[in-house]
Amino acid sequence: EAHMACSPKQHWTKIRLRHGCRLLSDTTWTVESVAMHSGFRSLRGFEQAFQRHVGMSPSEYRKRYARSRAGSLN
Repeated sequence: EAHMACSPKQHWTKIRLRHGCRLLSDTTWTVESVAMHSGFRSLRGFEQAFQRHVGMSPSEYRKRYARSRAGSLN
């Protein structure tokens, strides 16, 4: 529709990436696990979409925004 700022595919990609951001900051899952749980079929696809939309790699995002894990050994 004319009033939509992005296509349905772009909309769903943004939703999946938002979920990926949440998983990267809230879990210690591998980036590949985050990608799969966010609805991406491949790690490469997730990393490319993430870089394009977020402006940094998933690993860099995690380094910047990981929540403190009090009591964890890592």
